[in-house]
Amino acid sequence: MYREHNEFDPKGNESKAVLHNLSILNGIFSEKTPELERYNVVSLYCIIAELDRQYVLSEIKDKISE
Repeated sequence: MYREHNEFDPKGNESKAVLHNLSILNGIFSEKTPELERYNVVSLYCIIAELDRQYVLSEIKDKISE
């Protein structure tokens, strides 16, 4: 996988977007959440990324964490 993506820029836009979305998730789920299992975090990440592109997440972060 590394050889196939050796031109990936860790300081590029894709990296910044991933770090931004992970930061949002960390803010929403700052405490250990037993419902978040390894298999559903990827789906949640995709949802957060899409919501961040289309909405103001600060208004709905509490609802997401509930």
